[in-house]
Amino acid sequence: MHAHHYQLGMVGLGVMGRNLVLNIADHGVTVAGYDKDPDQVDALQREAEDRPIGAVKSLTEFVAALGVPRIVMMLVPAGPVVDSVIRDLLPHLASGDLIVDGGTPTFGTPICGRRCLPPRGSVSSAWGCPGASTARATAPA
Repeated sequence: MHAHHYQLGMVGLGVMGRNLVLNIADHGVTVAGYDKDPDQVDALQREAEDRPIGAVKSLTEFVAALGVPRIVMMLVPAGPVVDSVIRDLLPHLASGDLIVDGGTPTFGTPICGRRCLPPRGSVSSAWGCPGASTARATAPA
């Protein structure tokens, strides 16, 4: 991992998250990636090559690797997993930090992440990111 603070953090390094991290890094943004599954972190590390990417295996290390204010994007399955990730992140974040939910909820699934956020200045944005698994190959330079 590089010894500097990353501009963006990605939680969720499955196909969509990993490809988006690689795409973002290809465009000059430094990115730290975290996943509870160490195999996903290892896959990102292998694919990162010389890109400005840090692949981390602990949430504490992940948050510490981010510049302030922290920008954390999540690409995790919709529903309770989103709430779980937000709950895990909150103790490590401060006022002014940003959480972005980049997943696409299924029809009828309430976007509940905002309810998890206490009134402490953290912000949550919800938006869909369809096609992220192929975004790396088709994104403009």
